[in-house]
Amino acid sequence: MLNKKIPTLFGIFLLLLAVGATVFGVTTVRRYLAQASPQIIPKDVRITNITDSSFTVSYITDGSTTGSVVLA
Repeated sequence: MLNKKIPTLFGIFLLLLAVGATVFGVTTVRRYLAQASPQIIPKDVRITNITDSSFTVSYITDGSTTGSVVLA
């Protein structure tokens, strides 16, 4: 009976290559899906009801979407 074994270093290399390819693929897909399409670009942005501790941001889009505001 002939048993073939993958050398340990080669096996580790293949494992690291697979993990790297997976991370790259997930990052690429996430970046592609996260881009705003023309239907969900905010228009007519208004900041109203300004107080010392709050304000209201309103806008419209051509398509329905979930919105968020990020303070920088």
